[in-house]
Amino acid sequence: MKKLLIAVVLLLSTGSFLFAGATTEVKTEPMKTITIWCAYSQPERIVAMDSAIAQFEALNPNIKVIRELVPWSNIRQKWIASKMAGTLPQMVVGGDADLIPIWAAGDLEPVEDVIELVGGKDAFLSGPLNGLTMDGHIIAMPHYTLSWKMAVRKDWLDELGLPIPKTWDEFAKAAIAMTNPPTRYGFDLPLSKSAYKSKEWLAYFMRTNGAEFFDKNGKVNFNTPQTVETVRFLVDLYKQTGRQAALNYSENDIIDNFVKGNVGFIFAAGSLVTSIVRTNPDLLDKVAIIETPMKTKAPVDGAGLVGIGKFKGVAHSKETSQFMAFLLKQDIYREFLFSMPNMVPITVEGSKDAKFWEDPRIANYIHLYGRFMDGAMNGVRVAMDYGPTPIANSGITGSEIEDMFHSIIVDGVSVEQAVKATHDKIKAQLTAAGY
Repeated sequence: MKKLLIAVVLLLSTGSFLFAGATTEVKTEPMKTITIWCAYSQPERIVAMDSAIAQFEALNPNIKVIRELVPWSNIRQKWIASKMAGTLPQMVVGGDADLIPIWAAGDLEPVEDVIELVGGKDAFLSGPLNGLTMDGHIIAMPHYTLSWKMAVRKDWLDELGLPIPKTWDEFAKAAIAMTNPPTRYGFDLPLSKSAYKSKEWLAYFMRTNGAEFFDKNGKVNFNTPQTVETVRFLVDLYKQTGRQAALNYSENDIIDNFVKGNVGFIFAAGSLVTSIVRTNPDLLDKVAIIETPMKTKAPVDGAGLVGIGKFKGVAHSKETSQFMAFLLKQDIYREFLFSMPNMVPITVEGSKDAKFWEDPRIANYIHLYGRFMDGAMNGVRVAMDYGPTPIANSGITGSEIEDMFHSIIVDGVSVEQAVKATHDKIKAQLTAAGY
């Protein structure tokens, strides 16, 4: 028995020695890579996003975030090509008009889990959240909202002894009185066929005349007497207060002209303020942000909504949601908003953040920014007057409205014929898209 105990002790001792001498294997989590298609191309916004990514990676060393620049105009093409190739990333930054068709095609996951990580629905302002809610789901995380409002050279009105226009007639009178070529023009339309902005400027006036692109049932409702009247009003105004070059103008061209001081009325987003501050700060006290002049109905501002969608079925869903929620942590989010001050916060915390509102970058120009922020909360996306819908971009896919204006101004087609032809084109495109 004593020999047996000695043998057991020796065996255990040898085993202990062997285990003690062995190298202990330390398990490390594998690196997880998530990619975001990001349309933010301005240097300031790139810096803000890259800073947020670096801070997230520092807190999550097993997660790598790749930011891939995909310009706004390329999102749809990139999505379709990547879907066919089976190479969709985890996330996409896009406007609501981009995200809604991707959702309708079944390629986005609902993001209720992200919303809960941020604090639930009550952590968000209702307007932006509603703008990305379809089929009973939140289809993307809102990132910011913005609006387009009419800007006017208030000092020019004062020179002419004219008030801020509230009606079409007052607006036309003021724009015509301002026009003194080649140094001053009253109003320009962005008519470039590659800019796709005419539909927005037209829509702002259509709404004040009871006209719309689609009715509440999603049917094309463009060819109406109210639309014809609105188009004729703008064509006549272009001929009396604009310039031939506007046929090739983008929205940026018109903003540049306004900042340089040779156009009296334009529509613009809050980035107009940044352009004035950088290029012509003397203009700041000479500009007013006003409501769209009305015909028969009160105006409704144009609004834009940018969100981050989460592609369905890709790897690392949990980590993707964590990163998306991280972008709305207030210290991170505030710096992103500062990178381009036309961006309006979409969270309750962001809307009440004193560090944001009292910062000189915002506070010094609040008399202008405040109007844009109000429009962002109460405005409506073009062709989505009855709520988020994929028909807005399925029916109006490109330069339909620019083509219409060119046919009238250049080719001499009657307004009635041009409006009807555009109505039929939108209807055919909706049918082709399956609506």
